[in-house]
Amino acid sequence: MALVASSTPTARDTLLFRLLTDDPAELTGDDRPLVVVSYDMLRDGDGRRLVRSVVERTGATHRTPLGMDQLCLHCLADDDLVGLLALLEGSGRWSGAVVALPLTADPLPLAHRLDQQMTAGRRLARLVLAGTATALDGPGYESALLDDALLTDLDLELYDEDGRSLGEALASQVGYADLVLVGSATGMTGREADLLEHTRPHDTLAGPLDDLALRAEIWRCRHQVAAARARTDLRTPQPWGGPHDHGVWTLDLRSDRPFHPDRLLENIEELGCGRLRSWGHFWVPTRPDRLALWDGAGGQVSVGDLGAWDTLPDTRLVMVGVGDEADRIRAAFGHTLLTPAEWAAGVGRWQGVDDELAPWLGAYGPQG
Repeated sequence: MALVASSTPTARDTLLFRLLTDDPAELTGDDRPLVVVSYDMLRDGDGRRLVRSVVERTGATHRTPLGMDQLCLHCLADDDLVGLLALLEGSGRWSGAVVALPLTADPLPLAHRLDQQMTAGRRLARLVLAGTATALDGPGYESALLDDALLTDLDLELYDEDGRSLGEALASQVGYADLVLVGSATGMTGREADLLEHTRPHDTLAGPLDDLALRAEIWRCRHQVAAARARTDLRTPQPWGGPHDHGVWTLDLRSDRPFHPDRLLENIEELGCGRLRSWGHFWVPTRPDRLALWDGAGGQVSVGDLGAWDTLPDTRLVMVGVGDEADRIRAAFGHTLLTPAEWAAGVGRWQGVDDELAPWLGAYGPQG
């Protein structure tokens, strides 16, 4: 079984068609055909309904509306996919199943749930989770990742109040994937190709979607959920970097010092908004035992509480951009940190100070 994520229907449908019509023996080493299970959140009057399609190589399609008007990937696995995969595997007709997530869905929750089901020795104990692939259109990667289009504007939201940008959805898919398959790769600009290198983990495979050998790698992979989660773990952000020939840059901003809470509020737009992809973590002296996340794409930044530190606290943000903002961002980062004098005075004086960050980081009291 393999997972496919995408944020554009063209790339996803092209990859699924190729996998269905490829010689299965060249992909899996088994003459039996593949089957595709795809999920789509479709408009139904004024609302949305999740629809599951099972597509065979012959073109036969079995479409089933599911009783879900909001996407919950754990629910999807438990209430539908696990049972379906068990039936498909039990039939003996298929060499493998390709599961395509709804457009813009983050693959991590579903992969994690399926891995739990497999390792628990239940109905999926005989199945293996092969590769997780993200399909991209190629041309337009820069605007999709960095511009400020919201999923609600594109009719791609997956649940009520889905406030994500397209860039945020795309970043989570590219960051988690074992393989990034690019349709129309020759149509990418040099800057887009460089940007993909700066924003994908370098222990993944990447290349053109029409490369049969690369598509076959989906089945040679054995997806490791822990390793894939580590690629995008904001506790340990990785500055992947890449070519600089077309003006793409990566900053790895690090300090033992925390952000000053007042200056964080003053500088957050200067530091993180705009045409940037950014990820990492920080801390503030008013909450010395709490790790705060930072995750930005598509013109917006999310901050929140990631739990208690299990290491010494530090501040580390990775920033990727394509414009001339690098010096401005580096300066804003330095200005937002406690100054050396403030740091030398110790964090004890911040105890009990209201940092006005509760709307983003939650309430904070003596119990943390």
